[in-house]
Amino acid sequence: MTITRAIDGELAKRTRCGKNNLLLLMPEKAKDQGFAMTGSYSCMTLTALLVFDPLPAEEKLMIVDTIRLYISKNKVMPQHSYLSS
Repeated sequence: MTITRAIDGELAKRTRCGKNNLLLLMPEKAKDQGFAMTGSYSCMTLTALLVFDPLPAEEKLMIVDTIRLYISKNKVMPQHSYLSS
């Protein structure tokens, strides 16, 4: 499984060629202009957590909706989240 934002990047190209690979592309909004690329990293990390966490899909959707609502109201991510518990 490859999680990337770069649709034309080397990782995406290699993944598309393999029959036993899964390519998960992140949205363009996850693209960072800064050096640390914290938005891209956060997006890819959340994706991996949602893919591998054994929670039911309904609970995962509630987590995503909570994050989306928080960001839309505050324009930032919370410092401490129940996601880390």
